Amino acid sequence: MHRKWHRRLGLSAFIFLLLFVLTGLFLQHAARFDLDGRYVASAAVLRLYGITVDTTTDFRTINHWVSRAGRFLYLDGVPAAQLRVSGLQGAVEHASLLWIAGDDKLWLLSKRAEVIDEF
Repeated sequence: MHRKWHRRLGLSAFIFLLLFVLTGLFLQHAARFDLDGRYVASAAVLRLYGITVDTTTDFRTINHWVSRAGRFLYLDGVPAAQLRVSGLQGAVEHASLLWIAGDDKLWLLSKRAEVIDEF
């Protein structure tokens, strides 16, 4: 009887420690596995952690899409120089430059999403 419970407890502890070690390894090497650039999309998991999903705001310029999702700005689906915006009001493309208007700032970006100036 005791041997049976000892075996079950040992197996449970082994599984827990194995998961603990594996998740620790993934977190320790997050950049190598590109985990810092991935986001959770499951509505059930987001609800479990109390995270609300923000709607996106998109604007089309002549050759590009400018989007805001959460607090981040994206140019053609790629994060734009780690800009954090509270809201996106518009985007205009002129002379190979992008003018992007936020709630409280105006950015001048190159077509490769490099910040030239911030007003």
